[in-house]
Amino acid sequence: GPDKGDTSASHMPSPPSPDASGSAFLDWASSAGVATSAAFLVEPTATEGFGAVAGERVSVGDILVTVPRASALAVFSLEEEMRQTTTSLAQSHALAYAACRVAAAPRGREPWVALWPATPEGTWGVEGDSWRAFDGDAFRELRRLHEEGEAAARAAHEKLPPDISWERFKLGVSIVTSRAADLVVSGERQPVLLPVIDLCNHRRGGEHNCAIVFEDDHFVLRCERPIQAGEPLTISYGSKENAELLYGYGFALRSNPSDAALLRLPLAPAADPTFGVQRAALTPRGMLDEEDCFWLPLGWSCDGPRWAPLLLMMLRLAAASSTAELIAAMTAAAGGGGDEEGEEAEADVDIDEVPALGWSLLAEACDADLAGSAPQGADGDDTVPYWPHGAASVASAARRDLVLAYAEVAWRRRDAA
Repeated sequence: GPDKGDTSASHMPSPPSPDASGSAFLDWASSAGVATSAAFLVEPTATEGFGAVAGERVSVGDILVTVPRASALAVFSLEEEMRQTTTSLAQSHALAYAACRVAAAPRGREPWVALWPATPEGTWGVEGDSWRAFDGDAFRELRRLHEEGEAAARAAHEKLPPDISWERFKLGVSIVTSRAADLVVSGERQPVLLPVIDLCNHRRGGEHNCAIVFEDDHFVLRCERPIQAGEPLTISYGSKENAELLYGYGFALRSNPSDAALLRLPLAPAADPTFGVQRAALTPRGMLDEEDCFWLPLGWSCDGPRWAPLLLMMLRLAAASSTAELIAAMTAAAGGGGDEEGEEAEADVDIDEVPALGWSLLAEACDADLAGSAPQGADGDDTVPYWPHGAASVASAARRDLVLAYAEVAWRRRDAA
């Protein structure tokens, strides 16, 4: 679930719950070998549905839940028939197939399966006209994620027995995407479905209070900072931008330090066709479209917009008017730290190398994006259903915050030139 108190958490749909207190579910978990401390409670929450809450004060290092390896659902725990069927599949698709089988025949796991979503979550559940909520440049990355994910899932589905329909497998994929923890088990990173622990909701990195580790053949939920009685027990799903959260989980965060965006920057036609070909050849793959537009990678740093070497290089390429300037831009990027995740100190040095035209082009691109990206529904408006329109509104507002941060720097540097 989303971050409590964030506008993205408003009117989230609540998953089914086995009973008002969660005691029956925990009784089942105990019979399955899952150990929970007295501080671990399962309760309905105001904004995040059924979740884990501290029943008493918890100290750093305290263990809240211990799940034996045998009680987890993962590729390593598949029965021989499932293992043979899924040999050629990616681990996430193999686990999705297992989830389909377990959902149809729980074999004693009924209380756990009752908590799984009955319909696909995230964009796996978006169909037809509902996709209009994710139109426009603001959701370009989300559509790419979904298209690639669906293509891979359909290819995996073709290898499964005929009794597994596409709709059934799609739900299995969604269960894995939204509920599985990505953990290192016996030296290999893989998705794992964990009873009880999967009731912990999400917080941004650094704001969660628990973490999952694998040790002594058990999955352990351990407290990472002091927790007061009544406080939700939370984990971090990882550093995910809003496109990933929408895709896999069906929510977005207005204040998301991991958020990123691609900004469309139209290029002026090259006076010399040869120069245009050279510029295209030097542009990183996937960053130039058929309409001769750059897609600039935006993101946050600890103190504002992130000026990664890749972004600065592309601004210099966009402003270049000669082959020499193209080569200078590429040379500076190669010597300044390299990739999109480049170090901030190196990026700060390179920022002064962007010419006035580069800042002017960035300012114009930001202006155009801000003018055309008004949210479809007011952020936090109770009259807008959260999914998909409310979530799209939150993500759109978060993106505008990011673009505006870049625009303010671009306006200032353009006007100072």
